[in-house]
Amino acid sequence: MNFSQKIIGFSEEEFNNLFEICQTSLGRIRKGRQIKTPIKERFYILLVWLRKYHTYEELGISYNLTKRKVFNLINIALEDCYEPLIQHFIKWYSKDQLEENNIMFSNFPNALAVVDATVQPIERPLRNQKDWFSGNHGCQVIKSQTINGPDGRVMHVYCGKIGKDHDITLWREFNMIEQFQIHPVMVVIKAMLVFNMIV
Repeated sequence: MNFSQKIIGFSEEEFNNLFEICQTSLGRIRKGRQIKTPIKERFYILLVWLRKYHTYEELGISYNLTKRKVFNLINIALEDCYEPLIQHFIKWYSKDQLEENNIMFSNFPNALAVVDATVQPIERPLRNQKDWFSGNHGCQVIKSQTINGPDGRVMHVYCGKIGKDHDITLWREFNMIEQFQIHPVMVVIKAMLVFNMIV
């Protein structure tokens, strides 16, 4: 496996730290035929796919695997890595915790969190192309949304939504106002969403 920071977006040290978090889950024995590709290489291929969104054929050629094996490898690795990474990196703050730890935005002392959505362009799907089309970006995309606390920690992630959905739709779907357990909450919509107590 030839490591490249430009391809996956992580330094070798960062990659090894991420791999360590997922290693146990990636290495578990599954029913049926076992994947012969080493688990570290599987994790690397997953990161390449997530970052570059190469087709399965392209990855197969690069790593001497069939299209079907690449498909299985990526989907199994996604399933194996999701929970360990969420548990390690995502931490929800209640309003009380924010106040107790004096975690706040210096310019917005009543703000609880910042929400922003991002998109990743994808290949045009064979079906339901309109669902994935973002008029704002002019192409088919996968949309994800994160909620970040005042200290920058990721408090919530919502991934894989269809491109046509507006940012506020994702916010409403998860009923995030209830998560903050405080009323009333003001949602300020501009370049990003800021949740703020009305005082």
